[in-house]
Amino acid sequence: MATSPPGKMHCGMINPIWLNGSGPVICPNGTSSETGFYPGCSSATVHVSVAVQAELLEGSSFPIPGYDPTPSLLPVFRCKFNEGTNGTYTYDIYWYINGFEITSYTNIPMRDMNTTLLKHTDWIDSYKMNIEVQCAIRMRHLAKSVPGPLQYSATFKAGIFPEKYDYTVIEGESITISFKSTVPVGCIASHKSLMAHCDQSFYVFQPGKNSNVGSCSNNIAIKDIIFKAQFCGIKFGATDWQDEKKLEVYGFSDGLYNSGDRSTYIRLSTSAVSPFNEMWQHVQIPDIKVKVLDKDASMTSRLCQSVNDPHILTFDGKYYHFMDIGEFVMYRNDRGPYWVHALLTNCGFGWQGSACHCAIAIRSRSSLFVIRTCKSISRTKKELLTTPVTKLISCDDNDLLIDFNQGRNEYKITLPIGTELKISISRWSGFIGTVTVKPSIYDINEAKGLCGVPSITKDPSDDYTHRHNGPVSNDQEFAKSWRLYILKN
Repeated sequence: MATSPPGKMHCGMINPIWLNGSGPVICPNGTSSETGFYPGCSSATVHVSVAVQAELLEGSSFPIPGYDPTPSLLPVFRCKFNEGTNGTYTYDIYWYINGFEITSYTNIPMRDMNTTLLKHTDWIDSYKMNIEVQCAIRMRHLAKSVPGPLQYSATFKAGIFPEKYDYTVIEGESITISFKSTVPVGCIASHKSLMAHCDQSFYVFQPGKNSNVGSCSNNIAIKDIIFKAQFCGIKFGATDWQDEKKLEVYGFSDGLYNSGDRSTYIRLSTSAVSPFNEMWQHVQIPDIKVKVLDKDASMTSRLCQSVNDPHILTFDGKYYHFMDIGEFVMYRNDRGPYWVHALLTNCGFGWQGSACHCAIAIRSRSSLFVIRTCKSISRTKKELLTTPVTKLISCDDNDLLIDFNQGRNEYKITLPIGTELKISISRWSGFIGTVTVKPSIYDINEAKGLCGVPSITKDPSDDYTHRHNGPVSNDQEFAKSWRLYILKN
């Protein structure tokens, strides 16, 4: 081959070629060959399928009494692709989070791909889960000095994700919010028995209403929703992290009739993580909006009222007289449980067949509130306390909301389900003159006792529901069945 320009129309060609220098000729930019040199240069580029894969990396083993040492497990991200090039390439690996480059690895052979994993220590100081992870690779042929183009993966969404971020629930009813995790849970060991005890908990609360991340209870007066879960949240384990987790959410009945719809938000957070799950610290899951549709309007005028001596109106409007003495269940809803018991004693006004309220006990879940105005109960005599006594045993501040109106000498107690009680103490007689129970949606077909059974259609046919025998026709038989305690004198 000529080593200097031969000129046109030489060497049997219009534009002949010539060799400038000596030795192998490197393929021009944008082309390649098996050796990287002529002959055989072409513009063909080797393309591979690139993906991000979340997996568990085996780490150090730790001594655990009663178990053989097994490697610990740490969640990592791998830039996954098929080599398929007979070991003739090395690779540059680039990692991105939320579109920003985090770290890179250059000129890595396939056998050393474990050194290119993305670990939480690479990004945890700058980003919090949930995140978008992406990787890119650049292939370098062993015989070429010019690397190939960058080839990107699709974005991998790493974290915990609800089915959607906007829900609607009706007061007194429930919805189910499903969550999925795309990242495995780490563990101190890879032994199956130990992995069954490795998990990561995510607590649920309402932002702006409860700053205590470890709790899902809210102040009764402003509660919008109630969570039904084992520990006020959801939990993903090392062995079941791929399973869908469900959170049941109830629309809270606020007890305000015709108050209109309202919206609230649910937020998930972590309170503690193990050294193997530090990537979940301060997870940032977008808030989930829950619209609560008002349904309390159907409870308008649905009051149970007992007025000395006593005359009782049920939730559904049935009116009867009951003048026995003892301890009676006025209201009972086992959902909490929520109970209201009344003590009835002789009124002491010369009315032989009359009875007056002299104590009310309210149980709300594990808490108890008692108001008492009498020393004892009796059919024949009246023994009142000089000053009414109240006692509160509170196991949870959210079990009872108690307001006292000194001017009216009246207590108002609100239960977590929105049921409201008013207890008026007569300054003239010293007795509890009136007890009123305003039901919530949660009491429909659930509440029972002297107040009857509230129905959605205000049907009074089952109001006289006997404690053991179901609906009866006789009001005295019905009322006496709810007696818990009686004196003989």
